[in-house]
Amino acid sequence: MHVRCLVILALCLSALPIAYGAPEKASAHATYVSMYGEWKQLLAKLYQLKDRYANDSTADRKAIEAEYKETLEKAQAMTDSLSAAAEQAYLAAPNEDKELNSLLVSTLTGYVASDDYEKAAKLARILVDNQCEAKELNLLAGLSFFATNDFDEAGKYLQLAADGGAINRNGKLYLRAIDKYKQLWEKESKIRQAEDKANNLPKVKLTTSKGDIVVLLLENEAPIATANFISLVEKKYYDGLTFHRVLPGFMAQGGDPKGDGTGGPGYTIPDEFRQDNHRIHFRGSLSMAKPSAPDSGGSQFFLTFVPTSHLDGMHTVFGRVVDGFDVLAKLQRIEIEPGTTGTPDKIVKATVLSKRPHKYEPVKRFDKK
Repeated sequence: MHVRCLVILALCLSALPIAYGAPEKASAHATYVSMYGEWKQLLAKLYQLKDRYANDSTADRKAIEAEYKETLEKAQAMTDSLSAAAEQAYLAAPNEDKELNSLLVSTLTGYVASDDYEKAAKLARILVDNQCEAKELNLLAGLSFFATNDFDEAGKYLQLAADGGAINRNGKLYLRAIDKYKQLWEKESKIRQAEDKANNLPKVKLTTSKGDIVVLLLENEAPIATANFISLVEKKYYDGLTFHRVLPGFMAQGGDPKGDGTGGPGYTIPDEFRQDNHRIHFRGSLSMAKPSAPDSGGSQFFLTFVPTSHLDGMHTVFGRVVDGFDVLAKLQRIEIEPGTTGTPDKIVKATVLSKRPHKYEPVKRFDKK
């Protein structure tokens, strides 16, 4: 979870929740309160360190930076276990503690803000099934279900959000696209079931500075992009390159040796999105990044955070994430425009985990001199 999510949680927890009488309720609540107390102490320490860094001219700044980093990592590491304890306390006594409700809705808001939709969908299900009352809950649930391809439930809760006057721009866009995506997902689901059963598509692991992402390459529909990607991975082309453009609610782009969106391997490859069997952009799709000109893809790619229908028929989908969705949520959000702050995350190493028994060589459309 990002630092902004820690702040969201801190703001909503101005007081400890009430105590419960029943033993099982009291136990779940006590566990939560204990963890919350420890987590709150870490937050207080972060504020103190930040204040010392800014105002104490005699302080050892490097030592403060190191202590701040260590404390921040501890606080971030605790957020998942704290959220789990809060969920258990809530399930033991749904809606009996308004402060706890606020914590969980704020946690859900943080998950959606950081594109951590698997966790968001799980928490949203708990809250809506137990009739938690929060104005923004229907929208958050709808966005979470849409991102995780549960389009029936997404339509239900986005419509409730619209009826209640609590829907945003993305919610409106997704609601209008529900019927189309139901049909697209029905087709995609059957293809994925067949792929999983055959178990013969190549896989690549991207070891990033935030963790591992494993992608399945869609060689059946995009053999050119697949061959190009594998050949570059085996040449260690991607090792050390950054995710130079990571936009919230959209995608993470990488594979540029220049790091500014203009680089490539010195050649381009043909597009593969014009044929009838081209794949659609869902959450976790691996797709070719390219300019608007035909056949202009090279080494750059992107991983989508949400279904992005406006890219269908414009970019070649050649893979999908099968492990590491939580890592996508952790990647540093960053733009390549002037004045952008933040340090982009890196692909430390890319590794071919499996492939079919034939050569993988790029089909070069244009060589760039």
